[in-house]
Amino acid sequence: MAQNHTNPVDQVGRFLTRLAAVITILVTLLPPIGFLVYARQEIVEGLEHHSIFQATAVTRFVTRNPDVWQDSRERLLESLISLTVPLQHTIVIDNAGRVIGEINPAIALEWPVLASESPFHEFGQPAGIVRTAASMAHILKMAFAILIVSGLLGLLVFIPMRRVPLAALTNSMRQLERGEERFRCLTEMSSDWYWEQDCAHRFTSVSSGAERSGLNGVAIVGRCLLDIGSSISQEERAEHSQLLESKQAFRNFEFALQTTAGEERWISVSGAPVFDEQGAFIGYAGTARDETLRRRAENILRNQKEVLHEMVVRKTTNLQEALETSQQLREMLEKANRKLEKLADASSSDLLASLQSLRADLCLLEEDKTSQISPESLKILQRTLEDVDSMSRLLNAMKSR
Repeated sequence: MAQNHTNPVDQVGRFLTRLAAVITILVTLLPPIGFLVYARQEIVEGLEHHSIFQATAVTRFVTRNPDVWQDSRERLLESLISLTVPLQHTIVIDNAGRVIGEINPAIALEWPVLASESPFHEFGQPAGIVRTAASMAHILKMAFAILIVSGLLGLLVFIPMRRVPLAALTNSMRQLERGEERFRCLTEMSSDWYWEQDCAHRFTSVSSGAERSGLNGVAIVGRCLLDIGSSISQEERAEHSQLLESKQAFRNFEFALQTTAGEERWISVSGAPVFDEQGAFIGYAGTARDETLRRRAENILRNQKEVLHEMVVRKTTNLQEALETSQQLREMLEKANRKLEKLADASSSDLLASLQSLRADLCLLEEDKTSQISPESLKILQRTLEDVDSMSRLLNAMKSR
């Protein structure tokens, strides 16, 4: 599909021309329009205020002269002259439509004319209106003068806005071209290497950076990317071929290849389609990077991870076995404790019964008045009873536990 490749300088030049034209129009029209709006508002407000003041003055005159105010035109106009602006035309009209008085009748009101009306009253009832009018012709003339001045200012704005940025853009384009040249030089010195392909996806040029990865750039030229890879699966080949057929960009396509010294190197390739000025596809261009060290580090890390995993599994198994053995020992101890408790319960019961029988016999011997017991033997008998009571209490406490 053909594409329209236009010089960026021309595109920006047209944009700047349009932008400068819009700004020039705004600079030219905004001042006179703003002046017209402001001046008209001032005139309208002035007419409204003067018509109200004059209608109030007429109302006072009518109130003072209720019967003769329509015939006293001179006196009525004298009361209004002090309230009239020289460039305004004022006329007093009664309810019947008759002109009672007129101030500044000689003024020729040129188009456009603004007017304001206010009613006056007689004993609270509307008796007529006071109409005040003024011309905006002089305002239009002033606005036209402002338009001329602002138009000149607009031209002064248009010319620099059109020329200065365009010159700066041209200078920037030259700097960009020099930057591209420096980029090519840096690409030659970089660890990455630059490559180009034709429309058949064959390498046409390879930068000298490929030699630093142990690759022969001359041997790569004329071959396809999928032909130089030695570890590309069928799925990866099919997916990459589909991208190339649809002329889409690709990034970080990794594969292994054999160097001229027989060493396996991992390469990561990124590319984008290239079109000519008419929009026709002419091939691919991109960069390649040596990822061998990263791959080796990943393999070492993966192996260490597997070893660590085996150690963790082995230690976990040993720990589980130890826990099972500990559980068995705990069960055996619990069984032994239960047996000892039963034995202790049985022994304490028998011993308690013997002690109770012994105590009964001792009590009988102590209470027997016919027996001849010496005081020393009686003390021994009493201490024996106390010992029997102490042992009985101790056995009862152990039994309750």
